[in-house]
Amino acid sequence: MDWDDLRLFRAVAEGGSLSAAATTLDVSHTTVFRRLNALEKSLGVRLFDRHRSGYLLTASGEELAETASDVAGRIDAVSRRIQGRDVRLRGPLRVVTRDTLLQRLLTPQLATFRESYPLVELELIISNQPPSLNREAHVAVSPTNTPDEQLVGRRAASIAFAVYGAHNYLALNAELDDLTTHDWIEPSGALVLTPPYEWITTNLDPARTVFRVNTYMGVLDACRAGMGLALLPCFLADGDPDLVRVAPPNRDLDIGLWVLTHEELRHTARVRAFLDFMAQTIERVRPTLEGEEAAVDPLAPFVIDDVIEIVV
Repeated sequence: MDWDDLRLFRAVAEGGSLSAAATTLDVSHTTVFRRLNALEKSLGVRLFDRHRSGYLLTASGEELAETASDVAGRIDAVSRRIQGRDVRLRGPLRVVTRDTLLQRLLTPQLATFRESYPLVELELIISNQPPSLNREAHVAVSPTNTPDEQLVGRRAASIAFAVYGAHNYLALNAELDDLTTHDWIEPSGALVLTPPYEWITTNLDPARTVFRVNTYMGVLDACRAGMGLALLPCFLADGDPDLVRVAPPNRDLDIGLWVLTHEELRHTARVRAFLDFMAQTIERVRPTLEGEEAAVDPLAPFVIDDVIEIVV
């Protein structure tokens, strides 16, 4: 059995179907079917039970899955150690971040990074799950108050939250002395792990929740549409002409903005360059992230202070 067989087996086990594995491996459904059958035949055991709901591991399959996971972990660790010795400012750089940060902070700045380091191949992966780095990602730029202990990095800033409402909603609901009497938009999904969700569920009558959505971009859109009040990141909502901040930021709801990487990759040239770049970016827009009004426009591009020379 070679590594390609293990990769195919893991793709089927993790995806639960041939089609999911084919998408992951960028091959045809027929190829996955043929190679999986050949693998089972060569081992003389059945690795999966086939059901309408998908492919489920047999006892033999579960044993192989443990071995495959261990092998993959060892390969990933070796790969990161080797990449960590790379002093050239070239090659792939995959960054995990949130949709809100991409749209209101990163996109124009990444253009500046690419101009300064043209041989670095940037790839952005959008995830609204708690920040973690799988074997394919190098850096995470993500809000959290509980970063993964297996990663290294720094809390670059705090993201402030305040209560916002749309002009059209406030025109019909002008009384703001008691915000608990208003309709509210509630974050859901992975966002239930954030302080704003905890505040809403602790302080508001559940009957006041009129809409739930699992991204802050969705909360923003619902608030802009006049569905109710919402707790939103200040950097996301303050620049929106349709929204009004109706209460000051609640500092108890702050979420740290972290820049994280693997220990083995922290000294890789392209990773170090990106970490330094993000430190400059975030420091420049810190007032905006932390809820200070009339702060720096996070979408305005800027010049990197110190460009690291490319080693060829």
